[in-house]
Amino acid sequence: MGLERPDGPTEAKKAQCEDKGTYTYCTGEGMPVVVGAPDLYGQVIEYSPEMVCAGDLDIRICEEAMHALLLAISVWGNYGPLEYYITGIDEDAGQALVDFYCERRAERNGHRLSDCVQKQQEWGMGLENARFNNEKHLESNSTGGAVLDWETRQLNILQFTAGLPWGLDESYLGPKPTTTGYGAQKTVFHEYFHGIQQSALTSPNGAARDSKAPPRWFTEGSAEYMAQLETHRQRANGNLTLTEIGGQGDYDFHFWMRIYLQLSKQTFARCGGFIADSGWGDKCDDYFAAYGAGAWAIAYLTNRYGEDSLLEVLYPVIEEKGFEGAFLHTFEMTVEEFYVEFENFFALPETEQMAILPQ
Repeated sequence: MGLERPDGPTEAKKAQCEDKGTYTYCTGEGMPVVVGAPDLYGQVIEYSPEMVCAGDLDIRICEEAMHALLLAISVWGNYGPLEYYITGIDEDAGQALVDFYCERRAERNGHRLSDCVQKQQEWGMGLENARFNNEKHLESNSTGGAVLDWETRQLNILQFTAGLPWGLDESYLGPKPTTTGYGAQKTVFHEYFHGIQQSALTSPNGAARDSKAPPRWFTEGSAEYMAQLETHRQRANGNLTLTEIGGQGDYDFHFWMRIYLQLSKQTFARCGGFIADSGWGDKCDDYFAAYGAGAWAIAYLTNRYGEDSLLEVLYPVIEEKGFEGAFLHTFEMTVEEFYVEFENFFALPETEQMAILPQ
């Protein structure tokens, strides 16, 4: 079964957040919450995403992040069931978040509580590691991020673990902030698009999913480009705003796409390769090669074949055809042929390249 697609955009639900004392819990207003662990993977569902934020964070951070998530869902469709965890800095609050998560896994999935707690404290993608990284990022005035756990298919959920979204509360930002509230909102859209990508590969077998998955530049590039473009549009139409505590700095789609273009070109000149060499451990393993040039690859493809080509054509058939077959089906050329075509595009003057971007 391929990715199911909704009929079209819907009105975003209002974020409904409650201070539970040791954590903040958010759902979409009027939306039911899933019970147990039904296998709804790859389906358009009615259930609310659930967002849980560490208790040391201002509730407005959680409200703003949930608002962005619900807006992304209204545009791209509601996939899940989805659990999104945002970590803070305080150790006791971090432990309370771990306890909440593991009690949920015991209740919904039958996991052993002590094993879950140990994993979340020691695992590289665990909640405690994310909290500890928040401490390091705060000391260095650098930004963290969020990740989708690609192994939670066995839990029948999309699970996200996010570092503190600094820009949603400017009190965390130093004198030279490296992020804004708008950047933090873009990250929520980026991660949710990963959730849609994962929902397209429904096999419970991890090796089977990996064999059909796109390369890094396509996975990250499509999430980044679609998030950049959609948050740009949602800000323009007034749907995406910030609370009074958010870092209000500018975050311009065209500015960042120009930066991605320039820095990815510098990366390729330095590494002596191109976008095909941007996987983990490859000679062009670099953020701007995978995310930046990847975003431009998606801009190029969607400019030629339409913005719906990913969600309406490629992802619905990727489970059946695998990435290379789905790519050929969607874009009428092989991946190798695309590399040649895209390298020619990358050699054009910057003005011609920027001209393909939507306004």
